[in-house]
Amino acid sequence: MRLFLLILLLMPIVGFSQKKREIANNQVLKLRSGVLLVRLYTSENKINALRKLGRNKEAEEVIRKQHLENKAIYTSFTSVYDFSKVYFFYNTCSEKIKNREFTGNLLNAELEVDSSIIVNPGDFFISEFDFTPGTGLYALVVKDCEFEFLKKPFPYYIKRFDIIPISRRTPFDMVLVLNTKLHQQLKKIPQSQP
Repeated sequence: MRLFLLILLLMPIVGFSQKKREIANNQVLKLRSGVLLVRLYTSENKINALRKLGRNKEAEEVIRKQHLENKAIYTSFTSVYDFSKVYFFYNTCSEKIKNREFTGNLLNAELEVDSSIIVNPGDFFISEFDFTPGTGLYALVVKDCEFEFLKKPFPYYIKRFDIIPISRRTPFDMVLVLNTKLHQQLKKIPQSQP
């Protein structure tokens, strides 16, 4: 009798866990056949504020540092990410991307807006370096097309700091870990699942 009650109590938990796994598997499959759009930042507000204060040299330094950071992210993705097609856009175009206005809002290898890049994905996901919900950890995150964080068991974030806090991952390392986890998740999906 106790075993029956225990099974009865655990059934909803198992069912809920199974549903979460199915959702994550479906998202992995959609990303595999879709597109990952990486959001890069411009520091536009900070730059404009510095210029307004007449601090043009500081503004130029912010532009230079932001460009180097964006270039490192771009190079990381184009070097090791092969799970799906990947494109890049600036945070200033986020609303247009959310509205599926891709043409004229995606970036080329020089990180310039390039209207010759034509993309019309069925499914797309967003990736960026951001803080995770709840924990507030800085990480490489994956969001849905509405810019909402995905949920486990989808590998939706890769922390900057590994288990050892002094071991800081580079953007390259974080992209490599994300790519590996996505491939591992794909291998776990039963072939019969759509």
